[in-house]
Amino acid sequence: FALLLLRDAAGVAGIIGAASNNATGISGVAGGGKGGQGGVRLMILRVGTNGSITVDAEVAALDYAVQNGAKVINMSFGGVTGGPPEANAITRAWNGGAIILAAAGNYPAGNPGGIDLPAGFPEVIAVGATTIFASRSVFPTTAIVPETLADYSKKGPQMGVTAPGTHIITLFGTEGYTIDPDTQFRGTSAATPIVSGFAALLASYFTADNNASLRSRIEASTIDLGPAGFDESYGHGRIDMAKAFRSAPPPPPPALEGDANADGVVNNADVNELSSRYGKRTGDSGFTAAADTNTDGVIDELDIFAIGLNFGKSAT
Repeated sequence: FALLLLRDAAGVAGIIGAASNNATGISGVAGGGKGGQGGVRLMILRVGTNGSITVDAEVAALDYAVQNGAKVINMSFGGVTGGPPEANAITRAWNGGAIILAAAGNYPAGNPGGIDLPAGFPEVIAVGATTIFASRSVFPTTAIVPETLADYSKKGPQMGVTAPGTHIITLFGTEGYTIDPDTQFRGTSAATPIVSGFAALLASYFTADNNASLRSRIEASTIDLGPAGFDESYGHGRIDMAKAFRSAPPPPPPALEGDANADGVVNNADVNELSSRYGKRTGDSGFTAAADTNTDGVIDELDIFAIGLNFGKSAT
């Protein structure tokens, strides 16, 4: 899940969740497989315009998002602090289980004291922007230049991670997408959804992780472009998505519905298993999660129905 609180809705949404492998436009970081299958679901909540963002709208959107299941919150905006109402809403969202990412800010706009708020709150990962990747050239004749912190990206002790934020190709309104360098997305607001998409990928793979664990994975999955260790320009470093998955164990296979005795195959043994536990409810002696094949908390005829639907199937 991703929540977008933003002004450039199409641009940010495209970076996170544009459908992949459909021969159209761009691919989002968490755009899913062929034609976008399995991609992130977007909850887009408007909190203002290019001219202003209201704290009341931001607070209402944060509360709404968490109450309706948002797991990743992208905030591609920032400025001076919204005071206790904003800080308290951020804390509620974090305590509600969401991982929160926000733009660190672009000089000279926003917070004159350093990194913008809400990025500067301790529960939020502040995202700075780098220039283009140094490892790839646009054309064979294009010179490869070192990747550095973008000159517009703010710095400070609250910096979390950085991501490319310059010449980002994404969606813009009715144009669909653009390869014109003058209209490509630029800024920490463009870098933030790249990290938010990364967070969504991590959440879909490491399904047992909470928001604190996901944050730690993001901070550890970086390349150090500045001084060794944490620094106020790059934070923990520029994200390296592949690093998070190189040594990761594969996720467990999905449960085989109807496998009441958890032996990897649906057959007569499952009917016998379910019959011996028929009528048991969660908390009862003899209740097992495997026999509750439809996970409704009671072992009954609906579970027998699941065995019938999947009879003969195996986990392999």
